[in-house]
Amino acid sequence: MRRRRLLLVLAALAILGGIAALLWLPLAQPEVSLTTLGRLKVGMSETEVAAIFGPPAADLTHQPPETVPPPPAGLAMTVVPGAAVRMGGEAPSRAPGLRLLRYMGRRATVTVEFDADGRLVRCHAVIHEISTLERVRGRMNWW
Repeated sequence: MRRRRLLLVLAALAILGGIAALLWLPLAQPEVSLTTLGRLKVGMSETEVAAIFGPPAADLTHQPPETVPPPPAGLAMTVVPGAAVRMGGEAPSRAPGLRLLRYMGRRATVTVEFDADGRLVRCHAVIHEISTLERVRGRMNWW
């Protein structure tokens, strides 16, 4: 009887400890970082981008910042320095239907440009902080 009571107490403590550990760990939330920027692809929908970064912090469609130049001919999207994805065709210059959304995080801020169909055209990232894991991934080319 005494042994059974001890096992029940130990099991209850283990369960409570597991619950406390789960509550202690931060919940996985979408964030803007170098790692999540690497997951962007030209042609992604706004919903897919929001699934990666979370909801946008601002809609800059009617007030584009000076740091975001008008699209150049050839539509280039630069996510990681030196890794540009080029698309053919003429680039619109703030054409009607173009949306400019800003996603902000502790590690990075990104302004994403969507076309009239809601597809990603290009993005402008400002990296604030690079984690140790991202440094290792960059050196080992594990993107």
